[in-house]
Amino acid sequence: MKYFRRFLLIALFGVLVFGTIFSAQAQDRTVVIGFTASQSGRYNVESTRQINGLNLWLNQVNEAGGITLSDGTV
Repeated sequence: MKYFRRFLLIALFGVLVFGTIFSAQAQDRTVVIGFTASQSGRYNVESTRQINGLNLWLNQVNEAGGITLSDGTV
């Protein structure tokens, strides 16, 4: 579990870093947030909890009006 969390944090950091580099060239103002989770096998229970947490966060962000980007768009 300890190594899985560390791997997940490193993977998320990599996605955020490389995602912002490549999305800077796009003209679209849509922010896409990716998330990987195991829906079967050994990590099914932990992943279900993580998915629930992500959905909770997503709902809270949307209720608060979304994410404001550096250029002021939401």
